[in-house]
Amino acid sequence: MKRYSIISLYLLSISLLFSSCLKEDENPASGTPNPIAALPVVHNLYKGESIEITREKLSGAYITQGYVISDQRAGNVPAGQLIISYNWRSVNRGLTLFLTPEIASGYEQGDFIEINLENSKLERVNGTLGVTGLQSTQVRRIDSDNSLDVAALDIARLKANFSQFENTLVMVTADLVEFPEEGKTLAGRTMIIDGSGESVAIFVDPSADFSDIRLAPSASFRGIAFQGEQGIEIRLRNSNDLVEPSGPLYLGYPEDYEDPLASAKPSYNMVAIDNIVELKTGPWQMFQSILGDIQNRDRHVSGTQAVRFQQNLTVSAFLEMKYDLPKGASKVTFWYGSYFNDQGCTFQLESSTDQGQTWEIVGEPITDAHTFATSSIAKQASFIVDIREPVRFRINKLGLGPSNGTTVRNGRLGIDDFAVYENY
Repeated sequence: MKRYSIISLYLLSISLLFSSCLKEDENPASGTPNPIAALPVVHNLYKGESIEITREKLSGAYITQGYVISDQRAGNVPAGQLIISYNWRSVNRGLTLFLTPEIASGYEQGDFIEINLENSKLERVNGTLGVTGLQSTQVRRIDSDNSLDVAALDIARLKANFSQFENTLVMVTADLVEFPEEGKTLAGRTMIIDGSGESVAIFVDPSADFSDIRLAPSASFRGIAFQGEQGIEIRLRNSNDLVEPSGPLYLGYPEDYEDPLASAKPSYNMVAIDNIVELKTGPWQMFQSILGDIQNRDRHVSGTQAVRFQQNLTVSAFLEMKYDLPKGASKVTFWYGSYFNDQGCTFQLESSTDQGQTWEIVGEPITDAHTFATSSIAKQASFIVDIREPVRFRINKLGLGPSNGTTVRNGRLGIDDFAVYENY
């Protein structure tokens, strides 16, 4: 009994000591909150209704920052609307700052600015989400001439996830819904459509200083994803946002490698069928390449399949059209990236105007395919050409031999959404 009494007294003493320690540290988290809230955090306050921005709602913060992506001088954003975006923890969001024209005109694309949000509101004005109630003293430039991120995507993804892309820089490669009449310019609201089957408007104000540029049947259209009074549109910022104009996309393109199923080409080298696969656009030879359908490993840009090339070969691997396109070509585009986290490789686009007897390199070899660890978004290759006779194309992945981690990089390569544009 005496032994248990001693243990009990010991435990009671420890309990009292622990309790007194707790009382001495009732507020261990006291300190100064971070005054800066990342722009995606501010954006997330909006739930469909106008809201006053307060420190309480931002956990003590009252400042945000962003890169200016609009071009006030070109005249294709409403006067006084300064559009900024910021990427935080791989989440990119944008907002419009509703200012006076005099204040907004003092900033340029690439400026990195800081905004004091006190006494301001987050709301939609004529459809556009942004911050109102700001004074000139609440906005200041931190630095200038920064490069800006652009999300290259298809129209279906833009529309399905518009809340993510609104007021950010995007680029879609598309055709005009209606072939342009002679003398048609960028001025006005023009509908475009891409391989996803979805359409969206591009908009250039007739008073913008680049509105008189000729409108080509197809191009990569870069600009700000904007919620206008007439719906979703891409507002080009200036003449540089009409990228690589060309003829219209060939019917049935881009080749998305979705049909047939991956099981139709499960081996890199199926000699018995000469590696010919009947795809949506016609027969293609896939030598040392397969149809890959592994999520987050194969480079799927649309759908669930892409082409995957073998690694470490001492001979070339090919993805080759076995048919000609009758109206030549003005542009070729495709998406690429390393398979999963493989090393990069070297590959090139080649063309033939004699039914595949001889081939010529188009542009320069490509060596910058990146891994999923670097980015889950593939890169787009684009080649402007002027071929006025029947033509076919292939991708040639060079056989550099086994990767050695230093001088030779020859990992697996992913390709998707191969597109060819008619000459016009």
